[in-house]
Amino acid sequence: LKEKLQTKKNIIIVSGAGTSTNAGIDDFRSVSRTKKSSHNVFDSSAYSTLESASKLHEEVLRMFKSGMSSSFTTFDSFLEELARSGRLLRHYTQNIDCRQSRLECLAAKTVWLHGRADTLRCHKAPGHRASVNPQSFEELVTTPCTECEMENESRRREGKRTRDGGFFRTDVLLYGEDSPDESDFLDAFKRDLQQPIDALIIVGTRLRVHSLKQFVRQVCKTIRLHSTDCMTVWANKV
Repeated sequence: LKEKLQTKKNIIIVSGAGTSTNAGIDDFRSVSRTKKSSHNVFDSSAYSTLESASKLHEEVLRMFKSGMSSSFTTFDSFLEELARSGRLLRHYTQNIDCRQSRLECLAAKTVWLHGRADTLRCHKAPGHRASVNPQSFEELVTTPCTECEMENESRRREGKRTRDGGFFRTDVLLYGEDSPDESDFLDAFKRDLQQPIDALIIVGTRLRVHSLKQFVRQVCKTIRLHSTDCMTVWANKV
């Protein structure tokens, strides 16, 4: 694969859980051993009770810690090399463990489609976010949103009525939720489709997310138009 990509200059990589499990990190299903129970843990109703929210945070934190301590795979190093050389146009990943955020060049080219374990966002104002490490995750999750509090303090000084603030929740996208960043992702898709893409590599994912599947189809059409020597690879194991 590395040899065949040597002549490619605008490469898009789409990665999924398979790339993280290859590094020893469990995916959602592995967390609870069955598809049904994993849906329960990572369901949008997780914040309806303290018990289910606690279970969710426990699993997200476990995956986060694994991501921060795991060794890089050969595939990770390959992606970092592509990013450093300027040939990686974009890396779209469905993984949330943030393992690859530790690779500077790759991280700058990565879009986390399902959210990030190293980020908390306000449940009322998704644009209010806080970066965390495994230690501060436990301290800050479910606490009042600091940006909401600052906005209310500003409103008090101006003599305005305050609003109900939100609390920090995990940024990880749960089953049954719409991503608050969906429009940003679609904009990124559109921008990339305007580039002379000459290679698409899909690794470790079944492409069950509709918007991502549609994007991949469009990329396949685009690279055929831009290049007679285009390359498309779909690998389930790395």
